[in-house]
Amino acid sequence: MGLLKPFKVLLLYEITVYLDVLARADLLTFLRLREECEKWGAMITDATQIFDDLENWLTHTVYVAHAMLQLAIPMKKVIETSKLILLDSYS
Repeated sequence: MGLLKPFKVLLLYEITVYLDVLARADLLTFLRLREECEKWGAMITDATQIFDDLENWLTHTVYVAHAMLQLAIPMKKVIETSKLILLDSYS
């Protein structure tokens, strides 16, 4: 419902948890509104535990545990770090 009208902040909570892989991919493709969000000064926040195929959708990752912010990092940094960890594990 939040996508039907202009928004500044749209909070999504576990919107993909009960979707199959194809429906999830379609929804994430629909929500890839990065250009529109930047143009209108809006933000989409998705609270989820499922991280498959989110690297192309996210701009930032925030990790909260024990009711406290543990980490806030740009997604580019997450991808760079994960590649380094994978390379290091094969050395």
